Amino acid sequence: MPGFGIELPLVHITRVRDIRKHTMDIEPQPVITKDNVEVTVDGVMWVRLASDEKSIKRTFYNIDYWKRAVI
Repeated sequence: MPGFGIELPLVHITRVRDIRKHTMDIEPQPVITKDNVEVTVDGVMWVRLASDEKSIKRTFYNIDYWKRAVI
């Protein structure tokens, strides 16, 4: 919550979550096109988590490693 607050060690746990934009590289994958040509597709993805409290809790508490889940 905003404002002045007191954190007692070993009683309160404070976790810092990074919700900035993340750049992730997608491994190259062979793909067969409609005309039966095999090409290798490589990608880069920019991901930013939603900044509302409900979305942050859903992302960090329900998924062990969210970056792997996105890829």
